[in-house]
Amino acid sequence: MIKKTVLPFIKEQQLLHKGATVLVAVSGGPDSMALLHVYKELKQSWQLNVIALSVDHQFRGEESQEDLHFVKATAERWGIPFVSTTVDVPQYMDVYQLGTQIAARDVRYAFFKKQMTYFSADYLALGHHADDHVETVVMALANSAQSRALTGIPTKRPFAEGHIVRPFLSVTKEQILSYCTEQKIHTRHDPSNDETHYTRNYFRKKIVPLLYEQNKQLPYTLHHLSESLRADEQYLRSEAERAFQKEVLLLKNGQEGRISKESFQTYPEALQRRMFHLVLECLYKNNIPKQLTYKHEQLFLDILRGEQKNKQLNFPRKLVIEVSYDDIIFYFPDVVETYNYELRIPGKVELPGGSYVSAEVADEQSEETRETFIIHVTDNQLPLRVRTREPGDRMHVRGLAGSKKIKDIFIDDKIRRHHRETWPIVTDREGTILWLVSLRKCAVERIDNEQTTSIRLTYSRHNVQEDEDA
Repeated sequence: MIKKTVLPFIKEQQLLHKGATVLVAVSGGPDSMALLHVYKELKQSWQLNVIALSVDHQFRGEESQEDLHFVKATAERWGIPFVSTTVDVPQYMDVYQLGTQIAARDVRYAFFKKQMTYFSADYLALGHHADDHVETVVMALANSAQSRALTGIPTKRPFAEGHIVRPFLSVTKEQILSYCTEQKIHTRHDPSNDETHYTRNYFRKKIVPLLYEQNKQLPYTLHHLSESLRADEQYLRSEAERAFQKEVLLLKNGQEGRISKESFQTYPEALQRRMFHLVLECLYKNNIPKQLTYKHEQLFLDILRGEQKNKQLNFPRKLVIEVSYDDIIFYFPDVVETYNYELRIPGKVELPGGSYVSAEVADEQSEETRETFIIHVTDNQLPLRVRTREPGDRMHVRGLAGSKKIKDIFIDDKIRRHHRETWPIVTDREGTILWLVSLRKCAVERIDNEQTTSIRLTYSRHNVQEDEDA
């Protein structure tokens, strides 16, 4: 009965081709033993190279070692090569501070990937079945607010140089057990599967049976739901990726992202949410923190639609999302280092980030630009200093009556918050601000006498493109 269901499913989902090398993950339980038997039966007609893989996680001492020996003996009796490994998962858990299930999966898949490469395998076959899929979808429904989580266990996905395939998603646990009985397949029992303190086991034993009482066709209903959602998600993802290329500007080797609020809001919310997650994937390097939830997504949507010109969100791992007037910036802030350097004449000081301010005696033909300033100073004003801003900083700005706060100048010029802390300011010996570099020059009256020196100050950017974008 099981082969009449599985074989059409394999063909329909393109889970196998003639002459393929197939690695089968086998633990000794009924699911994996039945799966290995199915591939044994297909081996000749499909001209397959079938290899059994088994991992001892060292959770159950001698008992798990016996599982390994049992699988090896069965594989040899069926004429199937066998490869195994023993890994110290408890130690791995301790080193990387991981839970049992995640740690076991990490080391298991690392072994599988290595064997896929070694054998140049086309497929890694896993024994997940329709009931596993039900449990996964129900768990996602209870714990996730993302529709893509309801797509469940994929039937086929890329892995190493080949694909992971799950032919048994087409059959239930009951059908697998019946197959083992019919074919006289001996199996092992893992007592940890009976413990309900594992989340999946709890859903398997407490929640899913209640749902089956309401719908006997639950696996097939959820399979159809997941397939529909997966198709929808693939389409929306592709549309979001296309929009992402147009709307998201990545800077600093992918460490910073920028979007226009106005342009971003022209897209449907379904694409806005997905583009938001694509930005996070880029910045977090596809290692999204588990602390991120739908609440963070809603916070982003709120500032996207809000009227505030300056607002900041703090996300896990120090990611900052900041409204900067008409843009929203995603970035990991640099560690702010204040500085206060003496500027010799002639001479220069290098600033954090690689830019620098230099000083030299000016000639009569010198002209000013945004990045240069000709200042006439007396000996009493020397030495000049280059420093970061301090609380209460003010300056007399050329062309304006009175003084103005440095903070207000930054706001007027729409300088982003995290740039303000390291922005260079040139002062004289008494602390009077002469130049808010590239932004404002002081209003000073020129005095020509023997004690006055004309100084040309120059600001050189380390990365002109990047600073102009900022």
